[in-house]
Amino acid sequence: MTSENYYNKLSIKELVTLIQKKDDKAIDEYTKRIDSGEIKLKSYTVEELEKIYAERGRI
Repeated sequence: MTSENYYNKLSIKELVTLIQKKDDKAIDEYTKRIDSGEIKLKSYTVEELEKIYAERGRI
């Protein structure tokens, strides 16, 4: 399950899990894809994040 196709289908939650496990190959793959513009990350302000988490009942 370490094929390139596997890494292309990871969700952000799965990516965080891999980072916590210190999976350098997965981190490098995501970094390349983010840098190339293949993956677009949305930016949030602190206020927006607080609102999202409050709506989900996590704060």
